[in-house]
Amino acid sequence: MKRELLLLLGCTALFANATVSNVAVTQHAVTKVVEVTYDFVGETAAYVTVAVKTNGAAVARTLTVSGDVSTFRDPKTVEPGMVKKIRWFAAADCADLEGATVTAEVSEWAVDGEPPAQIAKWAMLDLSAGKDAATYPVTFSMTGPDLTNDACRTTNVWFRHIPAGSFQMGRGDGTDGDGWYDWQLTGTHGVTLTRDFYAGIFECTQRQYYEVTGLKPSYYTNPSCWEVRPVENITWARVHEGADGNMRSETWPFVRVPGETSFMGKLRARTDLAFNLPTEAQWEYACRAGTISTWYDGSNPTTNLESNAALNLLARYKTNNGGTDANSDLTSGGTTKVGSYVPNAWGLYDLYGNVSEMTLDRNAGYTYDWQTDPVGGTTSVYRIYRGGGAFDAAGNCRSTFRGTALTQTAQNGRLGFRIFFTLE
Repeated sequence: MKRELLLLLGCTALFANATVSNVAVTQHAVTKVVEVTYDFVGETAAYVTVAVKTNGAAVARTLTVSGDVSTFRDPKTVEPGMVKKIRWFAAADCADLEGATVTAEVSEWAVDGEPPAQIAKWAMLDLSAGKDAATYPVTFSMTGPDLTNDACRTTNVWFRHIPAGSFQMGRGDGTDGDGWYDWQLTGTHGVTLTRDFYAGIFECTQRQYYEVTGLKPSYYTNPSCWEVRPVENITWARVHEGADGNMRSETWPFVRVPGETSFMGKLRARTDLAFNLPTEAQWEYACRAGTISTWYDGSNPTTNLESNAALNLLARYKTNNGGTDANSDLTSGGTTKVGSYVPNAWGLYDLYGNVSEMTLDRNAGYTYDWQTDPVGGTTSVYRIYRGGGAFDAAGNCRSTFRGTALTQTAQNGRLGFRIFFTLE
């Protein structure tokens, strides 16, 4: 084997309409760039995706690729032709490939069909078959939901594709002002998330929770509007551990898979997708949508506030019709219909206010080291919740706010969750 050209054997092709063939893989010894070539025979352009395995194991991150390939960031189509080329910048994704066996799976997808999950901007989970369904259909799309039809808040769950990337997590130097509460053990640190994921555009609603579990646990149960309000009065344990609300002996981050009878476990079993609560880093990355300001609209107040005019457009909180402990309708107090305020740049709603949102992570102080795919602490019995809720002041409804005193079996009318799934 020549060192100037490391030949990586075991190439495969996934044939869709028998159009992709002759897949070959080589690596440049100096740049470490892996080149995948293939022939694409057909009459029309199509989406083309690539998946890579090293020594039989899938590369567990979003690939850094370019060339004749479709990606979420560049969902272009590929024209038919011979010796098409995909460049995988392997050094960005793998520490060392010297001597490894690499296989590349190249797939073709018709443009007029359902796009692959790696490229689609949106996904929709159909819960309409109810709690006794054996499966829940999931479809991927380039277009989002009809927000005027409450099906997207009740029997369907819509998700936005969030691309992998890096960001500054935590209370920033000057970005949250010197007057903000800082008892949450926050500190700015770099985080890299290596895998794309899908985030629910709304907090999980009472109707969506009912469709999966058959239960109506929430405090805000007015018959005219309960379905579209976020579910609350549920526990972290019921969402992640099991329907009985008891904790397993080992759980996140030691065991990454939800309990089979939990809400997330049922979604996994009925879809074969990796549904879960978000990590704290996933939640903040999704919330910020590329911003570094206090709120995702770019606002940067410098002191703790009870109320704020900019936040009034973004969130249901204490002084914005949320503070009255009422249950008569959507406007007189408490939580409100999901999607009632301005979303962030990725089309996610109610990240501030309405209900505080559970994350997977145990409470722990931040470090100042750069972290990759962090999973929180390992010892605390408390889980982090984010975003603030309907009864919180403006100072607790922001991108960096951390609630640190959520016991795993606690429940109240202020705590809910958002559904995520990671591409595996």
